[in-house]
Amino acid sequence: MSASRVGSDLLLEAAELIHGQRAIDYGDPRENFARIAALWTVVLGIKVAPWQVAVCMLMLKVARIVKTPSHRDSWLDSGGYVAHGAMLALDDGGAVADGSRPA
Repeated sequence: MSASRVGSDLLLEAAELIHGQRAIDYGDPRENFARIAALWTVVLGIKVAPWQVAVCMLMLKVARIVKTPSHRDSWLDSGGYVAHGAMLALDDGGAVADGSRPA
């Protein structure tokens, strides 16, 4: 794989994963992220929206990338979280948990 194709190939692989094996393993992402948001709402004591779950999971991956930038799986998962976060935020008009809009 040429260096110029690494990013696009990785994004294509992430898309295949989120629409393939990850969907089989975890179910519909809207339901999965809503379930996680509901659990985090209880644990954190603040309302969490599903798209915020995707952002937080992306930040977890970024923290791991900072430590180990050569770990391909963290980059791959990051692409999946970006895709899911965009789907969730754009599907609900980008409204945050309290009904306001992101800054």
